[in-house]
Amino acid sequence: MRQKILANRQSAQRSRVRKLQYISELERSVTSLQAEVSVLSPRVAYLDHQRLVLNVDNSVLKQRIAALAQDKVFKDAHQEALKREIERLRQIYYQQNMKNLENDTIPNSPSRLADNAEQEQLAVN
Repeated sequence: MRQKILANRQSAQRSRVRKLQYISELERSVTSLQAEVSVLSPRVAYLDHQRLVLNVDNSVLKQRIAALAQDKVFKDAHQEALKREIERLRQIYYQQNMKNLENDTIPNSPSRLADNAEQEQLAVN
C-alpha cells in the first residue's frame, strides 16, 4: 500500500513537471509570436496604406475609362454622321455630274436651254 502511495506521488510529481514544461513552452511560443507580431505589424500597416492608395488610383482610373468610353460613343456618333454627310454629298455630286453629262450630250435639251437662258440673263446683269 505504501508503495502504491509512493508511486502515485511520483506520478503526480511527473505530471506537475510535464505541466510546467508545457506552460514554459507555451510562454516561449507567446514571446516568439509577440516578437513576430511586432515585426509584422508595421509591414501590415504599410501594406494596408498601399491598398488604400491603390484603391483610390483604381477608382480614378475607372472614372477615366468611363469618361473615355463616353467620349468614344460621341466620336463614333459624330463619325457616323460625317459618313452619312459624305454619302449625301457624293450622291449630289453624282447627280450633278449626270445632269452635266446629259446637258453636254443633248445640245438643245430643255434643261440645257434653261441653263443657257440663265447664263445669258446673268451675263446681261
